[in-house]
Order: sequence, then C-alpha cells, then structure tokens
Amino acid sequence: MNNRNTYTIKRENLKGETIEKIIKELSEDECKSRKLLGSSFGINIGHCVFMGSKYCEKFLERVEGYRIVQLHEDIVKQIGRHQNSIGVEFYEKGEVS
Repeated sequence: MNNRNTYTIKRENLKGETIEKIIKELSEDECKSRKLLGSSFGINIGHCVFMGSKYCEKFLERVEGYRIVQLHEDIVKQIGRHQNSIGVEFYEKGEVS
C-alpha cells in the first residue's frame, strides 16, 4: 500500500468541463531525476499551486510532483516568523539541467 501524499488540482476548461490532475509528493531521491519547474511559498499547498500556475508557462500540463522545502531565511525575514507559510518545489518529468 502506498501512503504517499498527493494533491488534487481541479479546474474548468473553456467548455465548462472539470479537469482533475493529481500530483504526488516526491522524495529527495525522486527529485534528482526530474526537472525543477520552480519554487513557491504560500499559506498552504493550494496557494503555492495557484502561484505556480500563474507564473510558470503550462504549469498545470507539466507539473507531476512536488516537495515541501525549508523556507530560505531571507523569505522568513520578509514575511515574518509569526506567519505560517510553506515552501514548495514543483517538478516535471525530464532531464535535469
């Protein structure tokens, strides 16, 4: 049985049809064989997915996994330690550059 964390992305296309995509949480080893799409930080994974889809070309078509990461100290200073935020890296299949 696989107890891996996943996140389901739901959106509507121009025809009004609901499209659903499931992305999985990746281990550190799995990330080594995938291409990094980008990093985001936000209040939760949904917020980070939104930011990824806003700033990464064809994000929803390309993303296949994510990894929760430690926020960089500079980001923590900007948003303040009192705020609950997470950092997320998003990955697609492909050669590591």
